[in-house]
Amino acid sequence: MTQGYDPYHLASPTVYLIKIMIFLVLVALVGTILFSTITTFFWANPFINAMIFFGLDVGIFLSIRQVARLFLEVK
Repeated sequence: MTQGYDPYHLASPTVYLIKIMIFLVLVALVGTILFSTITTFFWANPFINAMIFFGLDVGIFLSIRQVARLFLEVK
């Protein structure tokens, strides 16, 4: 039944990296379209919103770094 399944064979993370990039481009497009509204909301409370954006940036960076580190594991 499971003759073709190898739990130690890792697939290439390129597909996931491409999916992440496509999602980030779509979010950037929506952010560009809603730029004036976002800036209005941002300046309502700039400190807390800057912390939210900083956390978002760190999370995106760490996620991409973790996926990129998988390239060495696949080799």
